[in-house]
Order: sequence, then C-alpha cells, then structure tokens
Amino acid sequence: MFAAAAGFIFPGIDDFGIIAIEALAAGTPVIAFKAGGALDYINPKTGLFFAEPTAESLASILQKFPDHQFDHAAISKSVGQFSAARFREHFRKFVEAHL
Repeated sequence: MFAAAAGFIFPGIDDFGIIAIEALAAGTPVIAFKAGGALDYINPKTGLFFAEPTAESLASILQKFPDHQFDHAAISKSVGQFSAARFREHFRKFVEAHL
C-alpha cells in the first residue's frame, strides 16, 4: 500500500510514529507535523514538515510537495537505523559497557 503512494501524511505528534516509519521503509516520503518523534526521522531527503497543526499549513506544504524529487531507495534505506539488529547490537554494547 505505501509503496504505491506518492506520500504519507503524518499529522499527529507521536514519540516514534511506527506507521510513518513503515511508510519510509516502503520508500514513501512522509509529510509530517514538525514536532515529536518525526523530528528524529524526517529530513529533507525523507520528507517534508508543516509548521503548524492547521489545514492551511498542511495545504501550503502539499502545494510544494510535487516540486520535490525524492530518492525512494534512499528513503527506504534511511530506516535501517531503527532495525531490530541495530537495536540489539547497541543494547548489547550498552549493557557490556555498564556491567
């Protein structure tokens, strides 16, 4: 479903936003409200932000969205930082460093 979409709108504030991460994993750029966890995984290469939680702010970004060229393979690759394998490795190193 996400792979066929031109973009995914994530208007809420969430600590992480797993649905937005799933969209990115499919190579779909995310249009997100500039707050919360989206600040950690959205950047100019993976999507766009709208500044205020208003229809006008979102509409303004949606008008600019078609002008952006996104590399869908790079977007998909960007979520590797959230992989289970990376989490396990960092967690193991943390535990070993603090034993």
